[in-house]
Amino acid sequence: MVLYLIDRLKSLYNLGAMTVGLLGMAFKADNDDIRSSLSYKLKKHLTRQVKQVLTSDPYVTLDQELRPLEEVLKQAIF
Repeated sequence: MVLYLIDRLKSLYNLGAMTVGLLGMAFKADNDDIRSSLSYKLKKHLTRQVKQVLTSDPYVTLDQELRPLEEVLKQAIF
């Protein structure tokens, strides 16, 4: 599913010039459990395709790369 999503994005956008924001990194909503989260797989693959990947999740506390939602929304290119 992750690779399909990236292929679809590549067909619509010039990913190499984009900063992408991923909102929600936990496996389930309203939870801090990142085990089996496809968001991290998506981030890993997107990192090879885009200029920058920014992530945000208000519940996850173990990931030091997470940023505040407002910052991700400001920097992500839509």
